[in-house]
Amino acid sequence: MDATEQWTDQTWAAPPSIYRGAPFWSWNDRLLPQRLCEQIENMHAAGMGGFFMHSRYGLKTPYLSDEWFQCVSACVEKARQLDMKAYLYDEDRWPSGTAGGGVTRERPELGAHALVALGHDDVPDSLERLGSFAVSLDEAGRVSSYRPLEDGLQVEPGETLASFAAGVSLPRAWFNDAPYLDVLAAEAVEEFIRVTHQAYADRFGADFGGVIPAIFASSLLAFPATLAMWSGQAANQSSFGQVWVMDEDGVRPLPVRTGINDGSFVEVISDQLEEGTQIVISALYDEEEEEEITQTNNPFAPTMGRGRGRLR
Repeated sequence: MDATEQWTDQTWAAPPSIYRGAPFWSWNDRLLPQRLCEQIENMHAAGMGGFFMHSRYGLKTPYLSDEWFQCVSACVEKARQLDMKAYLYDEDRWPSGTAGGGVTRERPELGAHALVALGHDDVPDSLERLGSFAVSLDEAGRVSSYRPLEDGLQVEPGETLASFAAGVSLPRAWFNDAPYLDVLAAEAVEEFIRVTHQAYADRFGADFGGVIPAIFASSLLAFPATLAMWSGQAANQSSFGQVWVMDEDGVRPLPVRTGINDGSFVEVISDQLEEGTQIVISALYDEEEEEEITQTNNPFAPTMGRGRGRLR
């Protein structure tokens, strides 16, 4: 039923499944197709129009395994039988990006990078030294000037040493002992989509837009607020997507300038950004790809997550 069609009293009394509630259905423990189908029948009896198949903490069925997809398939068929909607969820728990750790465990170079500022020049072996600067501060403690410290140069009286280093974030238990994804790198995001979204498209693409109306993406940009996001691919424009900033005014292009010193840095050119502003790249979907499925998101997350996505 199209939203523009006239609703009758009968329609309001028994609305189509797409307009009914669809709970986040936590999948944990060992999944059994028969038990899952019984729960779907209970949701249908309670008036629900669908369900989000959402992996949660405690899951014992291997995520994205053949056993996992067999359970998804059973639920899609039960939804078809009961004229319900089966919504996908693209991650093990949240946030989206690691495919249950499968992306960055296999390819750690695609893990999230952190930019670290140090007040000394003793950079840990786990980090790559990017550069050191002699910084002058004004009375308010703000940077008034700086100069690169090349080999042999020293900090002068009244200056402060600032060294910058970057490296892949450490594995975390929440991501199944893998680091989070480098969401600023197009290659990393594309690999996540291949492992998750494409895996669903290969198996259930014929039902996209029908029994499966949408896939839920959970806060792709979530990252520990104590670290600055950094991408080793940022200066390589051939592998780095268009940069955008997302704020209360919507989504807009973000000006950048390459090369503070030797061309290896990317500097944001905007005095409108505040700490915590979310930056995204346009590598999430390729508009030339074929199959379509609606992407939905947390109602409290940025609206960038809602829209049309295309999968091969």
